[in-house]
Amino acid sequence: TTLDNGRAVSLLDLPIGAVRNAFYQQLTGKNPIQIRAYWSRQVFTGRALPPREARGIEEAREILVAEPNTIGYLPEAEIDSRLRVLLRLP
Repeated sequence: TTLDNGRAVSLLDLPIGAVRNAFYQQLTGKNPIQIRAYWSRQVFTGRALPPREARGIEEAREILVAEPNTIGYLPEAEIDSRLRVLLRLP
């Protein structure tokens, strides 16, 4: 929830589609319906809000570059030297 410097982490999601579905399936083993249910429970119980949603891969990349406290995901081919990779999924 926070970085080493104490700043709050902001989560960034891609729009609904194949890249997003594949990411969540690989990371959590859950399908899109299960992920929506998870976030619905988080919101309902007041534990968390779902990630902010970028309009596309290009916007997500620019947000990740401009806002260092934001964590998101991109396809491997979309990563450039301005980004810091925390985890690579197979």
